[in-house]
Amino acid sequence: MSGPNNYLRLSDLTREIRDVVQQHFTGRTYWIVAEISGHKYYPNTGRHYLSFVEKIGEGGAETAKIKAKAWSQGSDRIRAFEQSTGQSFTDGIQVLVQVSVEYHLVHDLSLTILDVDPTFTLGVLERQRRETLDRLVRDNPGYVEKVGEEYVTYNKRLALRPVVQRIALVASPKSAGYEDFLHTLHENEAGYRFAIDYYYTSVQGAEAEDELVRALIDVYQSKKAYDAVVIIRGGGAKTDFLVFDTYRVSQAVARFPVPVITGIGHHQDVSITDRMAHTQTKTPTQAAEFILARNRSFEQSVLELQGQLVIRAQQLLADHREALIETQSGIPARTREYLSTCKDLLSDQREQITGLVRERLLSEERELSALASGLTTTPRLRIAAELQSVMFLKDTLPSMLRRRIQDEAARLEHFASLTRLVSPANILKRGYALLEQEGRVLSSVRQLDPDRPLLVRTAEADITTRIETIASHDGKTDL
Repeated sequence: MSGPNNYLRLSDLTREIRDVVQQHFTGRTYWIVAEISGHKYYPNTGRHYLSFVEKIGEGGAETAKIKAKAWSQGSDRIRAFEQSTGQSFTDGIQVLVQVSVEYHLVHDLSLTILDVDPTFTLGVLERQRRETLDRLVRDNPGYVEKVGEEYVTYNKRLALRPVVQRIALVASPKSAGYEDFLHTLHENEAGYRFAIDYYYTSVQGAEAEDELVRALIDVYQSKKAYDAVVIIRGGGAKTDFLVFDTYRVSQAVARFPVPVITGIGHHQDVSITDRMAHTQTKTPTQAAEFILARNRSFEQSVLELQGQLVIRAQQLLADHREALIETQSGIPARTREYLSTCKDLLSDQREQITGLVRERLLSEERELSALASGLTTTPRLRIAAELQSVMFLKDTLPSMLRRRIQDEAARLEHFASLTRLVSPANILKRGYALLEQEGRVLSSVRQLDPDRPLLVRTAEADITTRIETIASHDGKTDL
């Protein structure tokens, strides 16, 4: 199969494309909104090479993309943009730029940057900041609250220890801010010592957000009792700090269970991460100075307390010394006064004792006299009374004995009569009978042996019989 005879060389086709583009776009410029991607700047030539992209939402898929460049005029406008806004012309920011359209036979279709509107980019960044702050409050109840114009976070409510020594440092080891922080902290005049664990991460670029969040997770999972987490980043353009305005980094700081100190390194603006952190400082050096100042404040309070204790101890010693001197000087006089008082008291007691002894002797003398007089009369009266009792018994005893003998004889006769009434012979005479078996009088039917003869003894005769039946009446009879 042979190919077509009518064909074009590639250069012929690209020239036709160039002619169409030039015919339609030459002399025309456009203001477009796009996000910068793949930016590269060559200082030697002053040229910028990049792509403009458009995405669906934040971090969404690209819907459009085109290469762009900026040479002399565009580079001057970019420089003016950075000076006006404090922003770097770099990846990830949205810009409003004036461009022209060009087509090159080798380098394809591209845009040439002619001008950059600084106010648009600032507005976009500010809107994104507001949206991020609103989302932090909305999606993190109890961890982020807005009070007036300030933001109160869980991390801010944590108590920072009075002495900060154990530090988790989140930083890029290649930044000047990292060196500034360590130099300021270690070369302090007070000679404070610190235990620092390093969690290295990028603080700019496409991977910075993920690395910062990962570093904070590593700090948390270490389970070490840090006094504070310090996040630092050296100086740079404003857009170099965009990672600290992202939702994930700000949320991680707001919810972190250890006080976070930031020294992100921008003098003009405060990032969202700064607003979520426990303590915000402008630069890494200031972060180190804050820690030193806090430790120095604690040391000063201890020294002041020590001084107060010394002064108080001196005052107490002086007061006690004066009290001892007063006591020492007063001892002789008080001793004489006490001895005089004791002497008077002894004299009074001696007089009281003498009087009491005299009264007691008189009382005992009276009692002895009364007892002596009683001893002479009482025996005679007692003997007479006992003699009279003996004579009375002599006269009355015979008659009393006779009466007692008669009474006892009557009682015995009465008991004899009763005994005769209940004797077996008298009971038999009244019609009753005694049951005997083998010479034993039976008192209960349970004593009967049905197989042996039974003797029935009456008043007139003894009857021998055998048992046919036994009918129990449970003790109930008509008798």
